[in-house]
Amino acid sequence: KLEFRLLDTAPVVDPQCVRAKPLGECRSGGLGIALIDTVMDDWAMQQRPDGRGNCMVMHKKVSANQASGEDQA
Repeated sequence: KLEFRLLDTAPVVDPQCVRAKPLGECRSGGLGIALIDTVMDDWAMQQRPDGRGNCMVMHKKVSANQASGEDQA
C-alpha cells in the first residue's frame, strides 16, 4: 500500500467542502479531485499538524505484479 502526502501552506480548507465534480461539467475547479477519486483507493484532506496549511493523504494498493512491473492481463 502506497501513501502519498501533499502539503501546502495555503489557507486551511474545510475538508467537508472538498468534493469531486462530475467529469461532464465544463467549469473550473474540482476536476483534480475527480481524477484523484478515479486513480486512488481513498484520500482525505486535513489541516497540517502545525496549522500552517493543508495535508492531502492518498492511498493506493499495489499488487506484487504491479510492484515488479509485470503486465496484468
